[in-house]
Amino acid sequence: MSIKFRKVSDFNRGLIFELLTDAYLFDCRYEQNCSSDWQEFDNFFFDNLQIADECGFITTLNDEAIGFVSWDPRNVPDYVEIGHNCIATKQKSNGYGKMQLQEAVNRIIKNDVRKIVIMYIL
Repeated sequence: MSIKFRKVSDFNRGLIFELLTDAYLFDCRYEQNCSSDWQEFDNFFFDNLQIADECGFITTLNDEAIGFVSWDPRNVPDYVEIGHNCIATKQKSNGYGKMQLQEAVNRIIKNDVRKIVIMYIL
């Protein structure tokens, strides 16, 4: 097992949308309610790779993208919102989501943030 956390800019446009779509296959309401937002988010990150690489990353397992996490730093130092945090369906229940979230938290706290908020939208 080789888990790595890589820059978004190492990947092609569309990957974030694909990961989010796959991760939420368990409930079709997510895709129905969020698909256009996911596509817009994917476009934003790939149009703004500097922001993407500073505020998110892709988790890989043996060089295959299996997850994605991002955060909004606009309210630092008061708080940071973790927005998207997903793991591909076939890799769930293996502890990768916990590892991904811990890596995100480790990166965020380097900015002396007082609080980390997890966003949940449906």
